[in-house]
Amino acid sequence: MKSKERLAVSCASFALMVVASQALAASGGKGEENGILIILFFAFGALIIVFQFAPGVLLFVSMIKGLFGNEKEAVAAKESGDNS
Repeated sequence: MKSKERLAVSCASFALMVVASQALAASGGKGEENGILIILFFAFGALIIVFQFAPGVLLFVSMIKGLFGNEKEAVAAKESGDNS
């Protein structure tokens, strides 16, 4: 008898959760009272991307210079380092 009661309670609570989650999902996002917070959030994300982009470009440029740079400069730097 207890297993039938537990099953009934489980089914009822599951049905209640399904109905309640659909109701909560349907009501979200309709208000415009937090518009400035959304704009600030996206602006903060854009600032993070911009401030990470600049060092990335500098590292990429220096990597390309290292790969395709002058061999004479590398030899001169190596020789000056060996004499010390």
